[in-house]
Amino acid sequence: MIEKLHIVDFQSHKDTLLEFSPGYNAIVGPSGVGKSSSLRALRFLVFNQPRGDFFIRRPDGVNATVEASINGHIVKRIKGQLNEYYLDETKWSDFGTQIPQPIVDAIGIHSIKSDADTEFNLQFAYQFDGPFLLSESESVKAKFLNRLSGTHILDIVLKELISDVREVSNSVTLKESEKAVLEADLQKYNKVDAFKSSLKYIAERLKCLMDLEKQIERLQKLEYAVNAWKQSYDRITKVQFALQSINIGGILATIERHRRLQDLQGRYTNLVNRQEIAGKSQSLLGQIDKQGAINRIGQLETFRKIKTNSDKIEFLISNIEAQIKKAHNDFENLQQTYITELKTLQICPTCGQSTLQLK
Repeated sequence: MIEKLHIVDFQSHKDTLLEFSPGYNAIVGPSGVGKSSSLRALRFLVFNQPRGDFFIRRPDGVNATVEASINGHIVKRIKGQLNEYYLDETKWSDFGTQIPQPIVDAIGIHSIKSDADTEFNLQFAYQFDGPFLLSESESVKAKFLNRLSGTHILDIVLKELISDVREVSNSVTLKESEKAVLEADLQKYNKVDAFKSSLKYIAERLKCLMDLEKQIERLQKLEYAVNAWKQSYDRITKVQFALQSINIGGILATIERHRRLQDLQGRYTNLVNRQEIAGKSQSLLGQIDKQGAINRIGQLETFRKIKTNSDKIEFLISNIEAQIKKAHNDFENLQQTYITELKTLQICPTCGQSTLQLK
């Protein structure tokens, strides 16, 4: 219940005090005395409307003040140089456009919103307002009655549902567009399976090539061994040819002559010793046949040359025997290497037969 209303410097009111009685109260008077502005002042107090400061009484007024005793509380609103709300002894100065909630609860007058843009107050009306809802449009009436009956929830749900449907529809459209783009991109990869088959075939061929490279490497080693064997064989052939060209009988005869020469050399040594003995005696030298001795010395020199040639022949024979032995060993090693490589290949590259049974 509003008990008192004190208005200072608000429109036509310099300083007005209205006291109300329990029950119905009426404000009457001639035009221009402040009846409507009294309602505006009460609205300013209760709803913080209108906005701005055009209602401040000028030039005398600095602040418009509206104070009321409502439901046992003193509520005051000041606007101008100050911007304050009071509830009893409590003051608010930083509240924006919203009334502090303790003041709303103390006044007990609440607006009802039918939607975000329209609100009604069942406890407050202006001087020229029409009967309740009759001057409003059919849609506004329906919204407010829905709010009063609670069926506005269905409108909210329907609105949200339509919004969700629209959002889902937009999302579906977007996804379909994205799907079309992805399908277009996938067209680039239509040949992936063919590429996979090609890659598999290439991998198999590459493996075959690697195996062939290994076989080629083994064959190259075998070729190197065969070439080495051929070189050894050529050396053996040369040695054989050299042996064939050597007169073994003549060599043996020369060796026999060498042995005889050695015997003659021994005899010659004895002769030299005897000559020394003979030299001690001048008488014996006169009796020696000098020409025969000279002939024998020439024969000994010939024997020395024969022995030298014989030594060279023995050295040549020894060297040939060593080369023959080495060539034989090389041939056996090459033969064993060749057999090993043929076993590794498993198939002879010349005749195509299996080499697993080779020994």
